Amino acid sequence: MLLKSTFLSIWLLLFFSASLIAQTEKPPCTGGSYDLVTPYLGTWHEYRVTDSTEVFLGTLITELQVKGCAIRQSFARQDSSFTYQSLGYVNPSSGLWHENYVFSNGGTATFQWVTEGENLYTLRIAASRSSDHIYRLQYSPMLNKEYTVTLQRSYDGGKTWESTGTTRIKQVI
Repeated sequence: MLLKSTFLSIWLLLFFSASLIAQTEKPPCTGGSYDLVTPYLGTWHEYRVTDSTEVFLGTLITELQVKGCAIRQSFARQDSSFTYQSLGYVNPSSGLWHENYVFSNGGTATFQWVTEGENLYTLRIAASRSSDHIYRLQYSPMLNKEYTVTLQRSYDGGKTWESTGTTRIKQVI
């Protein structure tokens, strides 16, 4: 009986110690750059903004996978004429999100999430097709479960940027 009681006491001590350690350890993919994508998680409707109108384009789904260590996005146009999938991770050497896209037209691209002050951008750092310009997307701050993305191009190495279009992204509730 004493052996049984001692065994039970040791087992309970180990169980509660393991639970306490598990509660105090920080998950591996949290904080810093990992938190940057949190506002953009969910299911969204994307609209092209022209002058004062919005035209529905399609649905964007953004989610974290692999215990928050990877971001996955998928987009499908309303008429299914264009789709993409992406998978991204925080690059250990830079501490920045890198996201690899595959488009239904056969193209591929890699974007890097960067911040400049209060501004958030995804900067294209590689693509399957050559280009004479740098390409980035500027994200507006989140407001009432929506944000805008402005497509920008630079022909002078990033000294100046021209906007080429805007989309509004609204969370599906």
